[in-house]
Amino acid sequence: MLGSIPPVQEESVKRKGNKKDMEEISDVVMRYKRKVLQQTRLNPREWQQHAVFRRGRYTRNIVGYSPNQFIALLLCWEKGQQSPIHDHSGAHCFIKMLSGRIRERKFAWAADGTVGPEAVTRLARFH
Repeated sequence: MLGSIPPVQEESVKRKGNKKDMEEISDVVMRYKRKVLQQTRLNPREWQQHAVFRRGRYTRNIVGYSPNQFIALLLCWEKGQQSPIHDHSGAHCFIKMLSGRIRERKFAWAADGTVGPEAVTRLARFH
């Protein structure tokens, strides 16, 4: 139950990024947010009505928004679709997988500010 998770103070530190400062969330906050997402149960009847799929590209469907606080998106990929390599422009990104499986590939920044070699590949599957 979510009510049993104690609130945590937002902690962040400044980290030098490539050409810009980015805020990095502390390990304590990351663990807390991960736990909240893992324990959150969403009713498929509620989120499936927002799941929009398109042939040829993935979709980003807005399901929640609070100015200067957060935006909640329901991302939908058909089998074989992928997102282009991208960053989140200094924003934090938390993922809750609702159905299927996904492979996430993270890349390091090269010294010249371009995309460097692949750093991590992670496969996730919804059970």
